[in-house]
Amino acid sequence: MQRSMSRTFTCIVSASLCVLAGCDSAPNPNFEHELRVKQGALAGDPYDALRNRWTLVGYLQTPGSYRERQVQDQSAEYASIYESMLRMLDNDSAVRATGELFEMCRPKYEAVLVFWKDTRIDAANVGTAATKVFDGLVACRERVVAAGSSDPNMVLRRFASSGMGFMGLAAVARGDTQGGMKLWQQGDTLKGQDRSDFKLSPLNFR
Repeated sequence: MQRSMSRTFTCIVSASLCVLAGCDSAPNPNFEHELRVKQGALAGDPYDALRNRWTLVGYLQTPGSYRERQVQDQSAEYASIYESMLRMLDNDSAVRATGELFEMCRPKYEAVLVFWKDTRIDAANVGTAATKVFDGLVACRERVVAAGSSDPNMVLRRFASSGMGFMGLAAVARGDTQGGMKLWQQGDTLKGQDRSDFKLSPLNFR
């Protein structure tokens, strides 16, 4: 229901802005990405959208009758968010300046989206495929942690741990509930650690 209301509100805002601006009827394919960029700027954190607020705890607290629909909606939304944030990352000169770290981790992040979009993975192989991507993100994060906690490195860490959490969510959405929840829990834990060194603005607590 929250997902539906959010979508409805977004559509209303989009339509209203379009009318005020006198734009044509063609939809803007970059609308959601541009909105996330603006929201990140307001929050004082360009990658604020990585903070998937629907954690494993939220999943477990969701009534069983709504859980399956919610996990499908949330995983689809976060895949869109992650892809959008990667577009920003590719244009972040400070992060790209980390050189080998960026070059090592960027394919690991892309593997998250490849998993999500690959409809050929059958239910029996979801856990194995998800774990392989997850392990790649773990290796990336460990390498970055060893390199220090500069701001660009923290961004790389956040993409890794956020990707881990999403792999758990995605695995659950694809049918591997038990295995997915284990990955999800690990990812949520590391996401919390990776945010602890970040500067927070009051908007982060909205």
